[in-house]
Amino acid sequence: MASEQLSLVTSSDDESKNAGTISTAHDGSVCQLSKGIVCICDACEAKRVRLLHNTCKKRSNSFIENEAIVLANKKRREDLEQVEREEQEKLKKMTAACETILECVGENPEREGLLKTPSRWAKALLFMTKGYAQTCAEVTNDAIFSENHDEMVIVR
Repeated sequence: MASEQLSLVTSSDDESKNAGTISTAHDGSVCQLSKGIVCICDACEAKRVRLLHNTCKKRSNSFIENEAIVLANKKRREDLEQVEREEQEKLKKMTAACETILECVGENPEREGLLKTPSRWAKALLFMTKGYAQTCAEVTNDAIFSENHDEMVIVR
């Protein structure tokens, strides 16, 4: 039986003869792992390779997950840019509508006191109606919680 023996450094000389031994059996003999000795037999080596391969897979999966997060953030950013463009279009339309209303009531929207009025009116109306597009969770920022009392709390 061809077998190689390598010894590890341990704290006591008596233990170094038995416990600190790495055994390699080239003929596939008994695995030394069950005796508490680091084994490099074919079966143990195959197990280590599988574990290493699974670790690499997990790393590649985390890379894929990170890429998915980056793409989701990019999509969210594009969505926000789209919403901002839509808001700007709404603002233009509402400003034009206000100018039309001012003209219909006999005012000159180009006079000095009314130059910025259509824009201010459109912004104010968008601000006052923005709640129609929000959910309760967005408004309260998930700050709803239950309390075990039935008295009114007043915060100054």
